[in-house]
Amino acid sequence: MESTEETRGSRKVIVALLGVAGFLIALIAVVLGARLLRERVTRGDDPGGPTTQAEWIEQLDSGSRKGGSRKDGPDEAAREQAARKIVAMGPKAVAAALDATTDVPEGQNRLQRNPAVIRALASVGPEAVEALADALASKKPDVRAAAANVLWEMGPDAVGAVERLAAVAGDENRWVRWYTIEALGKIGPEAAPAVDALLPMVEHADPLTRRRAVVALGRIGPAAIAAVPALTVAREKDKDRDVRRAAVLALYQVNLDAIAAESAAAAGEEVRELIERLSADDEHESVSAANALAELGPQAADAVPALALALGRQSKWLREAAAEALGAVGRQSRYVVPALEKLLEDKEPEVRKAAEAAIARIGGE
Repeated sequence: MESTEETRGSRKVIVALLGVAGFLIALIAVVLGARLLRERVTRGDDPGGPTTQAEWIEQLDSGSRKGGSRKDGPDEAAREQAARKIVAMGPKAVAAALDATTDVPEGQNRLQRNPAVIRALASVGPEAVEALADALASKKPDVRAAAANVLWEMGPDAVGAVERLAAVAGDENRWVRWYTIEALGKIGPEAAPAVDALLPMVEHADPLTRRRAVVALGRIGPAAIAAVPALTVAREKDKDRDVRRAAVLALYQVNLDAIAAESAAAAGEEVRELIERLSADDEHESVSAANALAELGPQAADAVPALALALGRQSKWLREAAAEALGAVGRQSRYVVPALEKLLEDKEPEVRKAAEAAIARIGGE
C-alpha cells in the first residue's frame, strides 16, 4: 500500500515537471518567434512592409518631389533602412531612387530635392559610393546632381568616387558642377587626383563655379600645389570680389608647408623651439609643445601654420591639442579655420569638441 502511494506521488511529480517543461518550451518558442519577426522587420522582410523597388523608394521619400504636394515622410530609421535596401539592389535601383526624389526643372535656377533622402543615402557610407559614382554618368541631370549631392554629404567617405567626380567637374548643368566641385573639396587631400580637372573651373564663366573651385583646391591643401599659378591670377585679377578673397585663403592652404617653414624661421626663440618639438615623432613631446603654445595664446601666432599641419597628424591627442592652441591664438588663426572645420567630422569626439570650440574663439575675436 505504501509502495502504491509512493508510485502515485512520483507520477504526480513527473507530470508536474513535464508541465513546467512544456510551459518553458512554449515560452522560449514565443520569445524566439518575436525575435525572428523583429529581425525580419529590421532587414525589410516584414510581410506587411515594402517588397518592390518602387515601394522602397516610396519609404525613402514618402512621395516624389516631382509629384507636387508632399505628405509626411517616414522617420529617419525607416529612411536609412530603405536607403540600405535600395543600395543593396544595385546601381540601377540607386539611380531610380535619385531620379524619383530629385528634379532640375529645365530653364529654372533651382534644384528640387528632399534633404532627408540625401542624408539617408549618405548614411549608408562607402558601400554606396560605387553606385553613386555610376550615377554620375547618367544622361539625366537630376540623377547626376543628386548623386553628387549625396557624395558631398558623405565627405571623406566618398574618396572612392574621386575619379568619377573629376570627370564631371565641368558638367554643363550648374547643380551637377557645383555639388561635384564641393564634394571634391570636402574629400580633402585625398582628392588630389582631381586637381587637373578643377584648374579649368578657376577660369569658368560662372563666378559661383570659380569660387567653388578655388575653395576646393584650398581644401585639398599642399597636394594642390600645381594650382598656385591659377590661384595667384584669381587673387589678383578675378572680377568677382568673393573669388579674390577665396583665392587668398586657398593660396595660404596650398602653400602651407612653405608658409610654415617661413613662419618658423621668423619666430622668436621660444616659439621656434616649440614648433620644432611640435613635429617630433614622440607623441608626449609634440602634445606638450602644443599645450605650451596654447598657453602663449596670441604670442604664438608664428606657430599657426605648424599647428594647422599638426591637425592632420595621426595622434588624436595632438589633433585635439593643436586645435585648442589655434583657438587660444585667436583671430590670427583665421586662415586655418577650414582645416578646423574638417575636424568637425573627426572620428574622435574630443577632437570634434576642441575644433568646434576653437572655431568659436577665432570667430568671436
